Amino acid sequence: MLLLLINTEFISCASFSHVFWVDASSHESITMTLKGISNMPAAQASGVDGSVESVLQWIAHIQEEWLIVYDNADDLVPEVVAKFFPSGDGGNILITSRNRSMGRIISFRNMIEISEMEEPDAIALLLKASYLEPSAEHQQAAKNIVAELGCIPLAVNHAGAYIEAGKCDINGYLRQLFLHRQTLMSDAAFTGASNYNQTVYGTWDLSFREIEKRANGQSTTGNAQAAKAAILILHICAFYHHSNISKDIFRSAAEESRKYTIDDDVAGKLPYIHTLLDHTLQSLLALDDDGLWDDLIFGQGISILFSFSLIKRGQTLEMLSFHPLVHSWSREKMAKSERERMCQM
Repeated sequence: MLLLLINTEFISCASFSHVFWVDASSHESITMTLKGISNMPAAQASGVDGSVESVLQWIAHIQEEWLIVYDNADDLVPEVVAKFFPSGDGGNILITSRNRSMGRIISFRNMIEISEMEEPDAIALLLKASYLEPSAEHQQAAKNIVAELGCIPLAVNHAGAYIEAGKCDINGYLRQLFLHRQTLMSDAAFTGASNYNQTVYGTWDLSFREIEKRANGQSTTGNAQAAKAAILILHICAFYHHSNISKDIFRSAAEESRKYTIDDDVAGKLPYIHTLLDHTLQSLLALDDDGLWDDLIFGQGISILFSFSLIKRGQTLEMLSFHPLVHSWSREKMAKSERERMCQM
């Protein structure tokens, strides 16, 4: 998950005269939250009339230090969120988002990415969420669990809530995870394990649904071809090892594909796999006039996956990596027939 500027759990409200929390998950939620602020006694005393414009104008003119947090700004384009900023240079604005492009409306030097925890912190969080004493036995069991979960805070918190609810003890959690990973990571009973109010897999499902909307032409952000490329790259890479997937795999496939020209006369004679690759991957494996890989569409697809924090850089710029849990999720969310098709690719 990507958080811009700061993890809002660590905000000290004592530092500000006013703290405003805005649900930025949609245009409508921002509007509704801001209108709700107009009911605050301080706003009423200042003559705020209930409109969004009046609320923003009032906030902008508060003389003391104030803070406004735009929370869960995952799906909106940055410029839409920026329209709801109070004018002027006073006060403080924080944005939490999984969308890296939100950095366009702030200074990139003010962007902090929160991903995996340090192992000792993850162990402490798991034991706290599990309501367990930090005994040597519990510490060792927790160490094994957080290693398997990749120290993702939401996943660790979720595991702790599962153990605390009596579903299993801490020594039995890993076996449950190995046998029922998808069920555990999608268990809606534990969305309350953190303030984010999403399951572990549910968090990435939200991102994937937004990419699907773009691919189907149902979104005003991004182009459909790039979104389709992002989905295809995500699905294909689910069948490689999760770390250091080389772009050369795709470059080699593109340059090899020129050896196979499929038309109606020969399509039935070629191996099925070449037909599959030609028809489905042609946009990703396009060649330029010199017969070299034209990686424009591939790059656009990768850019979308980066923007939703579904993929990260490997050891070099030519390498791509997934967090192990994201990698498992991307494979497990596919139907069996789709898994077989992508594995063949």
